[in-house]
Amino acid sequence: MTFVIFFSRNLAGVGRSISRGFFFTSAIFLLFGMLVAGIWIGVKLSPPSVKVAPLAADPPLVSEPSAKEIALLQQIGTLSARLMRLEMDAKSLAQRMDAVNEFEARMSLDAVPLGPRAKTQPASAGGPLLKPEKTVPSASAPEGARDKQGKGGSAAAPIQSRRPLASEPLPTDGLSLANLEQSLGRLTVALHGLEQRAVKISAEHMAFPGRLPVASSRRGSGYGNRRDPFTFRMAFHSGIDFPAAKGTPIYASAGGVVVYSGPRKDYGQTVEIDHGAGLVTRYAHASKLIAKKGQIVMPGQQIAEVGSTGRSTGAHLHFEILKDGRFVNPKTYLNRF
Repeated sequence: MTFVIFFSRNLAGVGRSISRGFFFTSAIFLLFGMLVAGIWIGVKLSPPSVKVAPLAADPPLVSEPSAKEIALLQQIGTLSARLMRLEMDAKSLAQRMDAVNEFEARMSLDAVPLGPRAKTQPASAGGPLLKPEKTVPSASAPEGARDKQGKGGSAAAPIQSRRPLASEPLPTDGLSLANLEQSLGRLTVALHGLEQRAVKISAEHMAFPGRLPVASSRRGSGYGNRRDPFTFRMAFHSGIDFPAAKGTPIYASAGGVVVYSGPRKDYGQTVEIDHGAGLVTRYAHASKLIAKKGQIVMPGQQIAEVGSTGRSTGAHLHFEILKDGRFVNPKTYLNRF
C-alpha cells in the first residue's frame, strides 16, 4: 500500500514536469510562428516601390549664339575698347596741345635783333672789352615789363584745328563696323601725328633759353651800351647781370650740351651750353663750376655757383645768349617765359 501511494506521487510529479515543459515549448513555437507571420503579412501588405523618373531638362529659353554672332560681339568689344583708349589719349593730347599752342604763340618772333659778333666765340679763349655800338639800346634803360610784341626766335608754323579733332565725337549713324574700324584707324593716325608734333615742340621748349639762370628777379646792368665800371667810358655790355651772393646756384636756362667749362680772360670761371639751332648761353664770373664739358644738362639743372672771378667788381652772374656767334639781348628770350 505504501508502494502504491509513493508510485502515484512520483507519477503525478512527472506528469506536472512534462506539462510545464510542453507549455514552454509550445509558447516558444507560438511566438516564433507569430513573428514569421508578422513578417510575411508586412511584406504582403507593404505598397509597391515607386521608381521616380528624373525630370527632363527644361528647354533653353534663348538659343545659344552662333559662331558668327560670337565673332560680331567680339569685334564690337574690341572696337569699343579702342574707342575708349583713343578718347583718353585725345583728352591728354588736347591738354598738351594747349600748352604747345601757348608756347608757340609766345615764341612766334619774326627775327631776333642781332648785336655785334662776339670776340670770344663759344668754346674759344679770351674775353671782350667791346666798343660801344650805335645801333644797340643803352644798358642803363630800365628793364620794363614783358614785351607784348617781340621779334626773333623760332618761327614754327602755328598749329591749327587741333582741339576740335581731339574732342569731336566720331560720327556713327549708319556706319557699318568696317567703316567704324576704318574711322578709328584714321583717328589713330591723326593722333599719332599730333603726338609727334607735341614731342617736337616739347623738345624745342626744353632747348629754348627762357628760364632765369638764378632764382632772383633782380637784375643789374642790362644788355647794350653802358659806362664801363673800370674805365668809366661808354662800352658795350654783351649780356645781363644778376647780382647775387657768392655761392648762389646758377641754373641752365635751357637743356643742351656743355661745350665749355673753365676759366676765360675777363669772364673768369665760365660755363657755355649749346642748345642747338645756333643758340649758345654763357654763364660767367662763377666761383665754382659744376657742369663738365660734354655733359648733357636739363633745363633748370645747376651748373655753377655765383662768384666774382674775372673782370668783375662784385659777386654776380653775367649771362649771355649768342645766336650764330652774335650777341642777342637775353631779355628777348627771358621775357617769353
